[in-house]
Amino acid sequence: MRDGCPNCENVLQLRGNNDAIQECTSQVFEGLISVRDPAASWVARWQRLDNYVAGTYATKVTGSLPEYIISSLEDSGVKYVPYIDIFRAD
Repeated sequence: MRDGCPNCENVLQLRGNNDAIQECTSQVFEGLISVRDPAASWVARWQRLDNYVAGTYATKVTGSLPEYIISSLEDSGVKYVPYIDIFRAD
């Protein structure tokens, strides 16, 4: 809440914005990856985290972003690619 997201603050502007944090984050996730040196880590490259800051990341997040956030991301040049579980039976 205090610092926002160092990887996406310029796009999502989460710092100090409780409403945006509630809309753009999820408490439902699977797996964690801790990355100390993203540029040197093969796991970070494999997960496409090599241009992110060092930290801990979820490997899979369940949830969806609001449509206006997705539009804002795409307007700023960020391609939003949601995860689709092709093995899940609904």
